[in-house]
Amino acid sequence: DKHGMSNTYINIGNVYDHLSAYAKSEEYILKGAQLKEELGDYYGVAGALNNLSIIYTRRYQAEKSIQTLEKVLKGYAKYMDPYLRSAVLGNLAEAYQAERKLGKALEAAKECLKIRLDLGDSTNASYSYITLANIEFDLKHYDAVIEYATHALKMSERMGILNHVWDAHVSLGEAYAAMRKPDKALYHYRAAMVLNDTLANNKANDAVHEMEARYESGRKEAEIAKLNDQKKIQELVLEKKEADISRQRWFILFGT
Repeated sequence: DKHGMSNTYINIGNVYDHLSAYAKSEEYILKGAQLKEELGDYYGVAGALNNLSIIYTRRYQAEKSIQTLEKVLKGYAKYMDPYLRSAVLGNLAEAYQAERKLGKALEAAKECLKIRLDLGDSTNASYSYITLANIEFDLKHYDAVIEYATHALKMSERMGILNHVWDAHVSLGEAYAAMRKPDKALYHYRAAMVLNDTLANNKANDAVHEMEARYESGRKEAEIAKLNDQKKIQELVLEKKEADISRQRWFILFGT
């Protein structure tokens, strides 16, 4: 049964991805995609290639991810439902961002968000807001970061999605620190610290404790501007982005 075999190949590829065996993952996903192409299951091909793009991004091959996802949008658009299209656009936005193609990243992320809001897919919409906040931060559009991250925070708090709450707080902390508003930056970093034990590692705690100590000693304005503090903040931001890599990709699962 080619249909069942194609799904099995893709799901094995997904397992290898979780094991960080990326070469094997790519091999099996491509086998599954080829079988689906032979069967005329073009929705399945699009889903398999979406999954493959995630492998490339995790291997720091964002350009290959972009090429794969653009191929999906050009060749298989009419076969995709809104859920798959939003997954492809969300992953494409991240790949564009990794390649510093920020205008294209913003466009893809906005289209992804619109689809998810139209679908009432609040869980993934909350993360789309975070993705937009991340891109706007790279563009130094800090007011936009605050707008998108606040949407994400309210939505994820309402649904109890704690990892999204953490991401939103860190995005807000980034933006307020960049705008030299240490009171607000520290508020959000402290909120992230409360969640940090279960959602991140202890390096973020150290960064927040150091900032808080300097804040309380009356040196907050001078200290937050020092390169060392900025490095600490960026370590927290990097942890957030690394957490994004492990959480935010939108895999398509296949039944047997």
